[in-house]
Amino acid sequence: MKNYKLKSKSQINSITINEIKTFLKIDGNEEDPLILELIKTAESLAEKYTSRSLLTQTWELIVSHCDESIRRRFIKLNKPPIQKILNFKIYNSFSERIINSNEYFLDNDELIFHNAEIALNQNLKIEFQSGYGDLPSSIPEPIKHCLKLCVAQFYENRRGEEVLSEGCKVILNQYRDWSNIFLG
Repeated sequence: MKNYKLKSKSQINSITINEIKTFLKIDGNEEDPLILELIKTAESLAEKYTSRSLLTQTWELIVSHCDESIRRRFIKLNKPPIQKILNFKIYNSFSERIINSNEYFLDNDELIFHNAEIALNQNLKIEFQSGYGDLPSSIPEPIKHCLKLCVAQFYENRRGEEVLSEGCKVILNQYRDWSNIFLG
């Protein structure tokens, strides 16, 4: 069983209030709190839909009694793009051991073991960073454009439901991690 826990996330947004105000042709600051809330909602929906982290986030993954994927010598990490592994431990009721970086390698979003036996019938705790980077400029432009479209939609339809439009889904589908839809 896999359990993900968000440890930390960027304190900046993927797009700025000024970018949205320019996009929507809004003057003044009265709407800034609403716009900020709408930006956060759009980011959250985009991350959930794509199963990706936009800006750098730190995640902890607990894998209880390693499953069949361990026999195949890898664990798929959700929330790509994966930047790096920060900490990797195996443990059971009696002991705990830090796994050195020479005992595994990261291939895109898969953590691959040189020797699958090290984790067999053990619990794993993996702390990793994911996201396109620390700055909004690292996020692909189509995703940023989609976020602007979402905020515009939410802003214009304030009493409407805050869901991704079909147009945004078409844009985001090229970034969607489809394996997470089927693997969980």
